[in-house]
Amino acid sequence: MKKICIFALFFSFSSFVLGKTFSLIHYNIKELDSKKVKERSPQLLLALDIIKKYPFDFLSLNEVQYDWPGIPYPSLETEGKNLDLIGQYLGLDFFSLFHPGNTGKKAKKREDGLYWPNLKNLKARHFADPINFGIFPGQYALGSLFKHPLKKKRIISELKWRDFDPSVRLENYRDAFGNPLSKNMLLFDKAFIHGVLDVKGQDLHFVLLHSVPAYNFGNPRSVNIKRNAAQLKFLEWFLTGKESETLGGINPLPRGTPFIAVGDLNVDYRDKKKEGAFVMRSLLKKVSMVGPLSHTYEGPGFEQKPRTMLLDYILYGGGLSVKKFAVHGTVSQRKELGCLGLEVNPPSAALGKALLYKLKGQKKCYFEVNKNYFDAKSASDHFLIWAKFDLNT
Repeated sequence: MKKICIFALFFSFSSFVLGKTFSLIHYNIKELDSKKVKERSPQLLLALDIIKKYPFDFLSLNEVQYDWPGIPYPSLETEGKNLDLIGQYLGLDFFSLFHPGNTGKKAKKREDGLYWPNLKNLKARHFADPINFGIFPGQYALGSLFKHPLKKKRIISELKWRDFDPSVRLENYRDAFGNPLSKNMLLFDKAFIHGVLDVKGQDLHFVLLHSVPAYNFGNPRSVNIKRNAAQLKFLEWFLTGKESETLGGINPLPRGTPFIAVGDLNVDYRDKKKEGAFVMRSLLKKVSMVGPLSHTYEGPGFEQKPRTMLLDYILYGGGLSVKKFAVHGTVSQRKELGCLGLEVNPPSAALGKALLYKLKGQKKCYFEVNKNYFDAKSASDHFLIWAKFDLNT
């Protein structure tokens, strides 16, 4: 655990705690690697501007690279500082908890001794970790920044799948390269993080989890969908299981204890087929979810009918109540403005709108969208979720 030591105006970005009220943000910022963090890329600056729109005491982030020297670029020198840097950019004096997880541990280096930095070159896919994703270690790490002191923490990343579920049979599955899976395969491709915060004398348990995608990525024998469900079953057990149950020294949360569980769980609970969606529906009968939410993920580009899914969740229980919540930027307010020749001056966008176009033959077909939607889509393929809670239990 580290504390960011900076001198900056604090009250702009954190909420005043009245009684035991606190605010929380969860945000999956797409592929935020060390280079983007160090250089304050346009993507990061957009994401930071979105974060600054909401007061918060707790910030959960997914897909922030856990930095190690030389990974993936030789010029990089820091270790485990990316989350602290983001906190500094936001002007925070917060505690931080950051873990690399298992992503990219099995990725291979090139002949020059370096990892591929991105997937723009198709060759990079052949060097990727075939079990846990990622083309370099720490690529899709998870962590949090929080105002209140951390009393306890536990990182679960080395738990074997069969130790959680002895009935699992992996013989019929294959990794991304067609190889059999090890019987000692780990349950988590990243990590399961549990901590306890002291919120003005009251214990608040939190769980951070970024599940494996419930998607096979073209591999008909992929274990991803089953592994996603297994990770969510562990989450369900941890949040709602019997206190007497023990798993390698791990016990479920005590009944009635205030908790939040937050992250990109990578399956839409409304899905009719995927096993993880059935697990989520079972879990949602026992705990509460911030919502209702329409979606938190949207496919790339600015399509008329984009593919949308609800993948990110803030779950809670133990006497917590939600006072307010929001998902930032999901409403496009798209308006078609017509098609013009390539040499014709474009129309003007209305105030608070962004002007875009699609090429159709020798014409540009213009449309405008809400500026908040444009910025949110430019920052990530996931949308920020914010919630304000009351901890008066």
